[in-house]
Amino acid sequence: GRNCARPSWELIFGFKIFLGSCLVFKAELWGILDDLDILIDQGYDNVLVQTDSFEVANAVKKGLRGRSNSALIKKILQQFSRLQL
Repeated sequence: GRNCARPSWELIFGFKIFLGSCLVFKAELWGILDDLDILIDQGYDNVLVQTDSFEVANAVKKGLRGRSNSALIKKILQQFSRLQL
């Protein structure tokens, strides 16, 4: 599951999702995308994304530089473009 906290570290929400059988890498990406979708829907326009996966962080960075063919990373980047970064 994922949690979202306010600056005062109060818990806003948490959720769990069943992804079936998939790689941890993809599960992490889906978690980031789902979190971004929820935060944007709730009106947040400035978020900090944290992951404990070095591989996921690098993949998203590569996507920011236009070097990713992953549809999932492209969708995450589309959501980033809706935020103030």
